[in-house]
Amino acid sequence: MWRAAAAEGPYGLVSDAEILCVGPCYADDYSAVGGRTYWYRFDLVTPNGLASFGPYRVDISADLARPLTATVSPNPAHGFTQVTLFLAGRPGGAVLAEATVFDLEGRRLATLHHGALPSGATRLGWNGRADDGRDLRSGLYLLRVATADGRFTVTRVIRTR
Repeated sequence: MWRAAAAEGPYGLVSDAEILCVGPCYADDYSAVGGRTYWYRFDLVTPNGLASFGPYRVDISADLARPLTATVSPNPAHGFTQVTLFLAGRPGGAVLAEATVFDLEGRRLATLHHGALPSGATRLGWNGRADDGRDLRSGLYLLRVATADGRFTVTRVIRTR
């Protein structure tokens, strides 16, 4: 798969993976930036030789292509919740990160993750307790996830009784 900023090129190689396609095929473009438009070309080896397809215009949604996301489910919740962190990047990559729960006055209450965060989805369980073991009261809290390379996201967390 090849990518360019304009239909006329120049095209740069995105993926040279050998994929057996039996139906729809796709390849991930881990370096695509949300809010941009790219042109893609696909070179396929067929029984009759090499075939090129494209170029195809693709508008990358700024809302869907986020470098770091955090979701909490259920939210609102009482007791145990699942936190899903998603870090964009090539598979096998990782970056140092910290996921922390704060109250609305900015006090750090619970650290859910501190260390290497791999690319892709990471699921964490949280029991709704602060680092000192006490149950957090009903209310609104903020989950902040920050990485060593400058990415961050903030998600609202609602605790109920």
